[in-house]
Amino acid sequence: MASQNTTHPTPVSFLDLPLEMKTQVLSNLTAREVQAARGICTEIRDVIDATGSRVLIHNPMRARAEAKIDEELRALMGYPCPLSLRDYVFSFQKRRGIWKHPLKTGFPVKVASIQWAKLKMGEAETAVDQQTFDRIVNSLFLIACLFAHAHDETYYPELKALRANSNTGFAGLRALLMPNVSNIDEFYSSIDNLPFGFTLKDLAKFGLPLDRQELGASYTEIIEKRVFGPTTAIPCAPSPHLAIPRYALTKMVVFDERLGDIITGNPLPFIEPGICTVTQIGAILNVNSIPEPGNVFGFCLRTRKAHSLFVAALYGRVLAEWQKVAILEELYLF
Repeated sequence: MASQNTTHPTPVSFLDLPLEMKTQVLSNLTAREVQAARGICTEIRDVIDATGSRVLIHNPMRARAEAKIDEELRALMGYPCPLSLRDYVFSFQKRRGIWKHPLKTGFPVKVASIQWAKLKMGEAETAVDQQTFDRIVNSLFLIACLFAHAHDETYYPELKALRANSNTGFAGLRALLMPNVSNIDEFYSSIDNLPFGFTLKDLAKFGLPLDRQELGASYTEIIEKRVFGPTTAIPCAPSPHLAIPRYALTKMVVFDERLGDIITGNPLPFIEPGICTVTQIGAILNVNSIPEPGNVFGFCLRTRKAHSLFVAALYGRVLAEWQKVAILEELYLF
């Protein structure tokens, strides 16, 4: 028979922990959570405010925030580029999404095609004239559209009917932006008959890894939902993930539903100017490793509080280290 006098370990209070363990626990919080903890009691405040503790607490928080930004940028601007054309295009679409209007969907696909060509040809040290480069990009864009549209039809089949019934005047774009990807034979037919004067083997000579069988396998992975699984990581509008950011810092290209071509009604991209440069972000937040995110994406902040702090710093306010880290934790790429 089990003993009736079994003892249970007494819960250990945070305040009973050694100083080293207290700082370790606090270092796993966010900057704002640490500041909230300061208000709980004087003992916790004293731990947080101790000179040595500040370093032990803030440094891990800063490292996590910087690593998060670095990971976002690596997927878009990393050199050398480890991603295939399909995965590179999808990394752009994760940020700009899928829309009923194919021009809005096609814009990040085209930008990704250009950037991928530059990265891969740069790795191979391939130099071509502008006309040849444009033909290369157009070839890549067609292949990228095959992947993008296969993804749309796999994960968002309702878009097909919405686009077919739309009166937004984009019928002429269908063949390019919404190609036939109903089966692997149609996919192979498209990549075997690129209309810009290059075959896959020609493109490979420029340093672009485009093996026919690998491209076919990439297509199959999409339609069998083996890239993202049952649900996709690429959002479809309307989605809060695709709303124009309220707290943009640097310039970026966005689409505004209220603006469009006066003749066709097609949406037009425009430049959101932002309020600062990447260099200013680095100086204010004491970060040396933030590169330029290109001509399309820009840095934003998630909250008004972080934005207000940053604007104050732009006008000369000196921020405490925890405030810099708090802003850094709210920084993201759109």
